[in-house]
Formats: sequence, structure tokens, C-alpha cells
Amino acid sequence: MIKKYLLIMGIMISTGVNAADIYGLSEQNTQEMMKKYGKELSVLDALFKKETQTIDVDETKSSQSQDQLQKKKQALTNKIMKDNGFLSVDLQVIFYPDENQLYSTLEIIDKQHPERMRFLNTASKNSADEKRVHRPDLIESTIAYEKLAFQLLMDKSISTHAPCPVYHCIVGFEHPKLKPYLKQFNQGSVQEKDLIEKTLNEDVDSKRRAAAVFLVGHFHDPHEIIKILSPHISDKDNEVRNNVMRVIGSTLQKTSVSHLDVTPFLDALDSPYISDRNKALYVLSSVAKSKDVQQQILAKGSDRLLALIRLKQPNNHDLAYFILKEMSGQDFGPTNVEAWRHWLKNALNQHVSS
Repeated sequence: MIKKYLLIMGIMISTGVNAADIYGLSEQNTQEMMKKYGKELSVLDALFKKETQTIDVDETKSSQSQDQLQKKKQALTNKIMKDNGFLSVDLQVIFYPDENQLYSTLEIIDKQHPERMRFLNTASKNSADEKRVHRPDLIESTIAYEKLAFQLLMDKSISTHAPCPVYHCIVGFEHPKLKPYLKQFNQGSVQEKDLIEKTLNEDVDSKRRAAAVFLVGHFHDPHEIIKILSPHISDKDNEVRNNVMRVIGSTLQKTSVSHLDVTPFLDALDSPYISDRNKALYVLSSVAKSKDVQQQILAKGSDRLLALIRLKQPNNHDLAYFILKEMSGQDFGPTNVEAWRHWLKNALNQHVSS
């Protein structure tokens, strides 16, 4: 539950001060919402921070505390949605363990942007997990590896910065308990390629689809990795989307491609999931020096980058800031939104006139 979520979402570490963000509204409406609900959001932030500090002390008490905290979170988001007639409201909390910092973002979909509802998961994760059929195959081994890897991370037995011998790793294979999986996955990516692709394309279990994505990261041809995964950027499950963009981004960090249509990744910046936006930005950051990509970003993503750099949430803000610096060759600072707005406007005008 929270333990895994906090860790998964805290893979990218950054510094910063604890503060709530709002994503999905105009600047003016965001300010109005903060005036109305800022105090309640800050109280909830403090409770989440306290929970992360005591999460492993007593499992029973911790579970009860998590349940109570989730109820308070749900009560606040329900109130905000009802008061304002929004289509969806969710408070997403990310803990960055290396810096002992917690950030929360209020994700809002208003009636003016119903198309953003397409990103929302329709099935309950908990009920889906209960109905899972465990099959003794390569996909289930990958799920077991993930679970073990996150346990080792929580125990601080491994680091997120371990070397990766393939195109993508969650945490690598340096730990003795993880080492046997590398040979299994490398061999399986060749011998059981059909199973991997069939799972990715047809399996109704999103957990298995998400695991299959990580196995594609063991394929030998980077162009094949991108080709196979690209159609799944629009998967209906946000964990699958997250994994897809994560593997594509990691692959792009290790190879060069002659052309990449970044439209799906720019579209993903409209998602009401921090993880979608984070991984879409990760992909864009890998190719932001390309003039072709820069033209696509200017034409379709300027407003989104501005909205993201206004956030304090590190794994959204920091990557948006990095992309803007890569595109401009300049640095107006991480919080100078007006300067970046001015640069984007000028760059877009030059692009249109050229």
C-alpha cells in the first residue's frame, strides 16, 4: 500500500521544501484553490510526513494509521470535488527517502477538460490483485524480482544507483539475492519473446503487462524496444504506462534514434498522474537537444512545460526545468516562470515564422 507507493514514486530523488501543489487548473484558479484549501492540505501533508517516519515501527498500528490517513485524504478530495463540481480530484503523495522530504500534489480534472479522464484507471488495484492468477512463468518471476527489489530498497540494503547491464533496470542485480534474475531475464528475453509480447498485448492483468514491459528492457535491439513499447504509451493502466515510458527513456539514454515522434509523450503531460508526467518528461529530457524534438515541443508542449515548472514536486518540476535549459541553452532559474514564458513565446514565434 503506502509503503510500496512511496518507494516506487520516490525513485527520483531531489531536494526541496515541503509544500502542496495543484495541477490541472489555470494559474488564477490554482491560486484561488490554494487560498481555500491550503491550510487543510498542509495539515494532511504533515500527517503523511509523520506516517513515513513511523511506517515500519509497528506493522499493525502502521496499517491502522494508514487506513485512517487514507480516509482523511478521501474526505478532503471528495469535499473539494463536490464544492467545485470537478470531474476528478486526487491527492498524490510522494516521499523522497534519501532527502527525507515529502511532496503532495492535488490532481484536478475540471469540466472544461473532460478528455483528461481517459487517463484514469477504471479498475480497483486492490480487487485486481485479489483476483490475480499466479502462473509459474517468466512474467511472475519478474513480479517476484520487483517485490524483492523494493523490499531491499526499503531495508536500505541496495541503492537506486546500482549499475545496469541492460537497457533498463529497476535497481540492477548487484545484490546476491537479485543476481540470479539477470541470467534468467536475459535468457528469457530471447527464448520467451513470444510470451513477453503476448502478455504485453493481450493479458487482462495489468500487473503482468507492467512486468512484461520490464522484460522488453532486456532485448538486444534498442530500436526494437522502442517500436514494441511505443503503442503501449496509451495503455489504460497508469503503472503499465509508467513502465513503458521508463524503459523507453532509459533506452534513449543509452542509444540514439534518428527520429522520435514525441506527441504521445507530450500528450501524457496532461495526465492526472504524477508518474505519467514524470516518465514522459524523462523521455523528453533524453532527446531535448534534438532540433526536431524542440520544434515539436514548442508547437505542442509550451503551456504544459510552464505548468510543470510552476510545481514544487521535484520529479515533475526538475525535469521540466532541465528540458527548458536544454532547449534554450540558457538558465533563467528554476522558479522564474515569467522569464521562461517570455523565452518560449519568442522561440515559438521564431519557429512559426521560419
